[in-house]
Amino acid sequence: MDDIRQVNWPIEVLKAVLTALILLLLSTSVIWIIAHNSPGEFTGEKLEAYLLKTISLEIREKDATKLSIENKYSDEEKIVFCGTYSIDAQYENQKVFLCVFERKGKSFWNNLVRTAPPYVVKLLYVSENSYNPDVFQCLECRCIPLDENDADEIYIKFKCHYGNYSAFINVFLQKYQDSWHLCFPDLSTLQEEIASVGGSPKWLELNDYPFKDLRNPEQEPLVFYGIWGESFIHQVENPFWGGTDFICGISAIEEGEGDSINSYFAVTTYRITDHGVFRDPNWNTGELLYVSQAGFDLNDSLGSRWGFRFEDNELTLYGADVG
Repeated sequence: MDDIRQVNWPIEVLKAVLTALILLLLSTSVIWIIAHNSPGEFTGEKLEAYLLKTISLEIREKDATKLSIENKYSDEEKIVFCGTYSIDAQYENQKVFLCVFERKGKSFWNNLVRTAPPYVVKLLYVSENSYNPDVFQCLECRCIPLDENDADEIYIKFKCHYGNYSAFINVFLQKYQDSWHLCFPDLSTLQEEIASVGGSPKWLELNDYPFKDLRNPEQEPLVFYGIWGESFIHQVENPFWGGTDFICGISAIEEGEGDSINSYFAVTTYRITDHGVFRDPNWNTGELLYVSQAGFDLNDSLGSRWGFRFEDNELTLYGADVG
């Protein structure tokens, strides 16, 4: 009893309070340090450096160095990078990569220390071929609404520059059933279609660029198509279903008499849906339009071929119920 009476209670209470405050300060400092160094909290150059390091680990090429970002898109949930990396010590050969990052779902730890979850790779494609520096460039990477599914697609435009001309490659990134996919018009059949027109030999001003999926290496490479010459791709509004279509005119060359050549367009219109890219049946009944470049009027051809077909020598409106 005397021992209890001899305790200086105000001093002991003060010690206990100070100890609790010190422990609280230490634990708060530790949590702040952890949160501050969590990859999910990185921003700006620090985040880009961390994500580029992640890409280099995914690429796993022995001589892959000097990764750089040429264009990007980001929002709260995803980051899209388009860039290049060198595959030799002299930096004379580069490959092109396209990568999508998304945040992981929040874990118990994230909720406990109040940090954002880190980004993880969801899609990574790399060009099969290598190019000299500055030959293959990403010109655009932006988000655009294409349909009525309340989801936006990422539009990406590349340019591959050669000695006397440049080819332009247009691709789209789309999220479907919780997975990211690359979608783009399949132009590989157009050469066969224009050959079926008959007449003199003809060929398209079209290049192909294979890209491999590093996360699914057993799959066949995807082929992106680059258009050049007088070729064009325009974004247009479908007057029947209200979404976005793309009218694509590929420049075609046909042998004429003697040494002369004739210039044509192989024109099609594509619709991007949840399931990929398809010919739109509401423009020219979904058929290829093969027309001379001389006197070609895009606006006239586009407007007069929406939703009509010839039946018994008359134009009949068929609207959106075809296909």
